[in-house]
Amino acid sequence: MNLDNVKIPAKVLGTKELRAVLSEITQKYADCVSQTYGPGGKDTIIQTPNGVFVTKDGWTVAQNLRLGLDADLNSLSKMVLDVAANVNLKVGDGTTTAILVANYLNQGIINYIEEYPDKPMYVIKKELVDVVNLVCDKLMKNAKKLNADGDEIGDDAIKIIRNIALVSTNWNDSYADMIAEIYKKTMNPYIRVENSGSDKSYVDYINGYDMKGAILLRDYYVNDYAKGAAVVHNPMILMFDYDITDNMIQTLFAVSNVAASRGRKIIIMAPGFQVNFIKALQNYNDMLIRKGEDVLPLYPVQVWMKHPVERAMYSDMSITLNGKIINKENRDLTDMFNDLVNLLSKPKPVQEKNETGDEYNARMSEILNERKMMIANAYQYLEQYAGNCGILTIDDKNIVAEGLQSDYQRMITERVERLKGELDRKVAQCDSLSMILRDVADYRTRISKLSCNSGIIKVGGYGDADLKSSRDALDDAISACRAAYEYGCIEGGNYAIPAAIADILDTNANDCPNYDLWPLLDIIKESFVKCIRLVCCNFYDREPEDMHIKGDDSATLVNTINEGISSHVPYNVISGKYDKNLLEPVISSVEILKGSMRLVKLMATSSQYLYQHFTTDELIGAKDILDD
Repeated sequence: MNLDNVKIPAKVLGTKELRAVLSEITQKYADCVSQTYGPGGKDTIIQTPNGVFVTKDGWTVAQNLRLGLDADLNSLSKMVLDVAANVNLKVGDGTTTAILVANYLNQGIINYIEEYPDKPMYVIKKELVDVVNLVCDKLMKNAKKLNADGDEIGDDAIKIIRNIALVSTNWNDSYADMIAEIYKKTMNPYIRVENSGSDKSYVDYINGYDMKGAILLRDYYVNDYAKGAAVVHNPMILMFDYDITDNMIQTLFAVSNVAASRGRKIIIMAPGFQVNFIKALQNYNDMLIRKGEDVLPLYPVQVWMKHPVERAMYSDMSITLNGKIINKENRDLTDMFNDLVNLLSKPKPVQEKNETGDEYNARMSEILNERKMMIANAYQYLEQYAGNCGILTIDDKNIVAEGLQSDYQRMITERVERLKGELDRKVAQCDSLSMILRDVADYRTRISKLSCNSGIIKVGGYGDADLKSSRDALDDAISACRAAYEYGCIEGGNYAIPAAIADILDTNANDCPNYDLWPLLDIIKESFVKCIRLVCCNFYDREPEDMHIKGDDSATLVNTINEGISSHVPYNVISGKYDKNLLEPVISSVEILKGSMRLVKLMATSSQYLYQHFTTDELIGAKDILDD
C-alpha cells in the first residue's frame, strides 16, 4: 500500500476570515429567528420531507434553517445551535433571545477587541468571565423563590406561574389557565403534552403511576363499562423482561390459581406475547365463559421496550410497584411453578378395590393437604416477586396504578432524586446539547410519572400544522414555568439584565466593579436593550424611535424603555403600561448570558479554524490506492 500519492489537504481559515464567517453565521440565524420574536412575531411556515408545518418557536426555526455553507463549515453553525439548545434544555423559552444576544454580543465584543488592540487576549477572556459572573450573581440574588416548603403552592406563586405561561404562550389565556391549574392541583412541574385527537384541548389528571404501552385487552375483561376499562383491585403484578411464549401457558395458569387461592388476580407484564400464547390464552378464557365457571382469567399486558430509555421506564415500574423484574435466569421461580403445575395436573386418584372408604378419604385428604401446602408456599414465594397496588385500571390506551403503599414512597422519592442527578450529570458532561434533547425529554417524562400525581395537557387543533404550533408554544411555557418553580423568577423579562447592570454600575454602590469592566457591561446591556426594541418593532411594526406613547411627542418608546430599565418596571407592549408582572425564570437570563458569552468568547478570541477537506475525486483516488 503506497500512500505517497494520497493528498489530504488541510484547510485553514485565518483570524479575520474566521471572524467574518462566524459573524455571518450568527447574523443569518438572528435575521431568521428575529421574525418570530415577541408577541408581535410572525409564524414561520417550514417545509420538511414529511410535509409542511407552522411554528412561531425560534428554536424550531433555527433547527430547520439550512445556511448553504460549505459542508466543511457546517460544524461552525452547530456552535450557535448549541447555545440555543442549552437554553431550550433548562428553560425551554428564551432560545430566540439566546441567538439574538449571541449575535449582538459578537458584534460588540469584536468592536471592543479592535478598539483595544494593545490589550492582551488572555486579559479580555478573564474580563469576559468576570463580567458574566458579576451579572449572574446579581440576578440570582434578586430572584424570587416560588417553591416554598409545604403541601400546597401559594396563590401568589400560582399567579406568577400563570403570568409566565401567558407570556410564553403568546398571551393564550386558555393554555396559561391549564398550566396554573395543574400546578395548583398537583404541585408537579413536569407536565406532559399529548394530542387530544380532536379540535378540543383539555387537561387529563393522573392520580397514580401511569404506564403507557401496547395493551392486550379482550372485551370480556372490561368490568367498568362507563370507562371501557378493566379495574382490578389488589392485583399481583408479574413483570417479565422477555417475551411470553406458548410453553409458559401452564405455568401462568398455575400462578393464576395460586393468586386466586387468596382472592387476588394476576397481571402479566412483558415486552411481548407470542401469537401462539395469545391464542392459547383466548381459548382458555373462552372455555371458561362457555362453562360458566367462576375462574379468574389472566390479564396479560404488553409493555413494549423498543429502546434503552423505555426499558429504564420498565425498571421504574418495579420500584413504584415494589416488584422484581423476572428474567430467564430466575430458575428457582420457574422450577417452583413447574413443580406446582405437575402437582395440580395430576388426575384425581380413584379408589382401589381393596381400599376402604375411610382409607381413600384419608389418602385424598393427604393429597389435598399436600396441594394446599404447595400452594401456600408458592403464594409466599410469589409475593417476593409480584408488584402490588390498590387499584389497577387498564383501558385501550393506559394502565394506571393507584393506591400505592406508603412504604414505597421513600423508594420512589429516592428514584426521582437519582433521575434528576443523572439528568444534571448528562447535561454537564455532554459537549453538544442539541444531541441529547430527546434523552432529556424522556428523563422528564419518567420523573413526571414517578410523582404519581401529574397533569397531561391534551392538545387539539385543526391539522398537523396547527397542532405543531400549539405544542411548540406549550412546551416552551411548561419548561419556563418549571424553571421558575425550581430556580425562582425575576421581574422584567429582557429588562432583568439591563436593570441588574444599571444597579452594578451605580457608583454609590459598595460593590461597584473596576472601571475596566464598564465597557463590557455596557456591551451586554445594549445587547439586551436591542432585544427589547426588536420586540417593540415586531409588535408595532415600526421603529421604536418613531413610536410615541399616548400621543406625547416627547415620550418616545425608546425613552419609555429606558425608564423601565432604570425603575426596574418593564414596559408591557400588550397592555401599553409598565407591568411588574412581566416575569421570567431567573435561570433563563443566566443561561442566555452564559451560553451566549461562551460562544462569543470562542468566536472573538479564536485565531484560526483548521479542517480537512476532500473533493470527490480525491476520495475516490485515495480509496483506489488504499485498496491496492
